[in-house]
Amino acid sequence: MKKARFLLPFVLGLSCLASCGVGGNDPLPTTAKEKVTFALKGVDKSLREQKAQQKRKASPLRAISEAQGVQELYRQFDETREVNTPDIAYNEPPLVQFQFLKQLYDATGDGYALGTTYAATVTGEFTYDFSTGEYENFTQRYSAEIGIYISIDSNDFITAECGMHVFYTDPEGLTREQKFYAHMGLDYDFAKNDPNYVLTMRVSDDCSAFPESEVYCSYEYDYVEVGQGAIVEWRKAYVASSKRLILDASHPNFASYDDGSLEYSGGARAYKDLKQYKTTRTGIKSDDPSDNAKRKALAETIVDQLGGNATDIPADAFFAR
Repeated sequence: MKKARFLLPFVLGLSCLASCGVGGNDPLPTTAKEKVTFALKGVDKSLREQKAQQKRKASPLRAISEAQGVQELYRQFDETREVNTPDIAYNEPPLVQFQFLKQLYDATGDGYALGTTYAATVTGEFTYDFSTGEYENFTQRYSAEIGIYISIDSNDFITAECGMHVFYTDPEGLTREQKFYAHMGLDYDFAKNDPNYVLTMRVSDDCSAFPESEVYCSYEYDYVEVGQGAIVEWRKAYVASSKRLILDASHPNFASYDDGSLEYSGGARAYKDLKQYKTTRTGIKSDDPSDNAKRKALAETIVDQLGGNATDIPADAFFAR
């Protein structure tokens, strides 16, 4: 399986990355639109600075419930080390997805109406060969519909969605189709200037319409908790597979897909209390039974308990609007 992450870099170039700060004596927001703008700037600031909180404090903010899956995820970490900074890799997946959302929001300008889906089509060319993974001497044409949706409820909980539906055409006339989607839930404390929030994100990258040898679907789960501008905890986990993982009556869980024909891999990392956690031996199928057991256990946790699947991630509904 070949990952299709190459799409994001050129899309991120469509608009300028805003780096406005939040903090100091900035006025606190009052309207719904001001709160969304304030919150997105605060998340951006905290993730760029990557300050580490020395001691964990109980957060009064709400997180989307996933307690059992999180406990299971921490049980599967088999590498731990002391760190001075969270090392959250802001310019790489998964948090590059937040950049994508923020750039789309900034690009819509002051006229953006919360609770409305905005979409635009962009076309162009870039150099990439899907069959080899090389970035030279192979020009692809693309047409991409890019969309964004953001709302804030009466309890100031922000829901955001963004996605891209892209068609690529190579020099030989072969067309490939990709759907990339991110769903975010953000609980932000608007009573303070320093960022305080809980962000939960789920992401799907669907290349199931590619030629069979290139099919790639990935599902990611991400969580970031920030207090007083410092990262308290973050965690991310993903599973990549050769099929769309749709949970329904015929496939109620990950195990129902794991019949020997499914290619898959995964990985997970976390940060908490100045320690970084990591899973190992979770790549493609190996000759070591213990490696394969660990790989399957991680995939089951992500798909079945953390919402990393095509059913719990509402990409299809977003692209159908």
